[in-house]
Amino acid sequence: MTVNRPTAATRVARTVWILCFAVVFLDGFDLVIYGTVLPSLLADPSWNMSPETGGAIGSYALIGLMIGALMSGYIADQYGRRKPLILYAVMFSVLTALCAAANGPAMLGVLRFLVGLALGGALPMVIALVAEYAPAERRNFYNATMLAGYAIGAVLVSLVSIFVVPNLGFRTMFLVGGLMGLAVLPFLVWKLPESLDHLVTSGRHERARALADSMGLGGEAVERRAEAMALTAEQESVDRLVAIRALAAPGYRLASIAFPVAGFCAFILAYGLNTWLPEILTSSGYSLGSSLAFLVALNAGSLLGNLVLSTVADRSGPRLAIVIAGGVACVCILALSLGLPTGFVYGLILAAGFGALTSAALIFGYASGYYPGYARGTALGWTMGLSRLGGVVGPLIGGFVLGASVGPEWNFYIFGTTALALCGAIMLVPPSRRSSRSDEPSPQLDKA
Repeated sequence: MTVNRPTAATRVARTVWILCFAVVFLDGFDLVIYGTVLPSLLADPSWNMSPETGGAIGSYALIGLMIGALMSGYIADQYGRRKPLILYAVMFSVLTALCAAANGPAMLGVLRFLVGLALGGALPMVIALVAEYAPAERRNFYNATMLAGYAIGAVLVSLVSIFVVPNLGFRTMFLVGGLMGLAVLPFLVWKLPESLDHLVTSGRHERARALADSMGLGGEAVERRAEAMALTAEQESVDRLVAIRALAAPGYRLASIAFPVAGFCAFILAYGLNTWLPEILTSSGYSLGSSLAFLVALNAGSLLGNLVLSTVADRSGPRLAIVIAGGVACVCILALSLGLPTGFVYGLILAAGFGALTSAALIFGYASGYYPGYARGTALGWTMGLSRLGGVVGPLIGGFVLGASVGPEWNFYIFGTTALALCGAIMLVPPSRRSSRSDEPSPQLDKA
């Protein structure tokens, strides 16, 4: 009997995937921590925190996330992937632990902003490393399963908080998050490789060959990358305005508005619900323990949604999958305002997470396949950049509504309407008229 042993390239790809999955897992854990401790912060008289302040602090991490992501490309070009990623991991681990020592909203707000800055810088690094080292025929699978680490981290932090927050206090949650990150650091230092692409593009071919040999990939891996980089450089010499003009072209103009609007709504739902759901339900009369358990259901629903709706998108098209996600989220979130028995609420929240927390990934996948290849990067940057503003607005909405004394059910009305708006926006995207080929050349290249 012959046993198929993994090749050196496969072993390296798996190692990179595991390490990057761990970073994304910590991303989900550290970001959702705030939603699990927010009810305790608002109830603690020594903090004197209003709902509006609580919402603002929730947004600070998302603002940091945006800035960190914008800076990440320049830093990666200058310093590679490995060292910055390790530095980011040190930063968000230490800063999350320091949140346990915060003496008030101002200090916590600064720390949460810096945590977001580090997390925002780390995410593009791990996506780039996984895409580089994954086998070409399984690149999407490696990337999708790696990004699922966020939802798993969110589920785990919700589970941990059910025991930790009532028994050990909210500060312990920040310590747990920080210590988990520090536990991963030695493995990143020990096993995470540098990007061969970065070494080649920066002219350090000997260093790239030595690294490739040490991983068992051979020098031919470096030569292939050098050839690919030369071709990419030739393509990038084409007028960069071609891609920007494509977004405003008659066939894509409406889509270039609809995709960011839909993504904006999706991020409002994802970050608004993860930040405020426990406090909204606590204000509605549920116990703190039950409210934290509802957060588990929300993020467990997102895991289920990723599996089911990604299959629907592959078989029946992403538009249908997104409409299903938004429609389910709309109905279930609005139903939460009815004050139903606890068992029904668990089911509704699971279904709400199924749709609301899955829609952003589906929208970005739809956008990536909608535009011609030469404009894809620009289109995704445009869509994701504007969508992230929804992540800032979502936590602010929850704080404003709870502070306005109009009843917690108004949060469900607003978030439910947002899910409906998401469906409407995605329905405005015209059917794609281009071929499904991902290597469609730019008009400028055709003329050459």
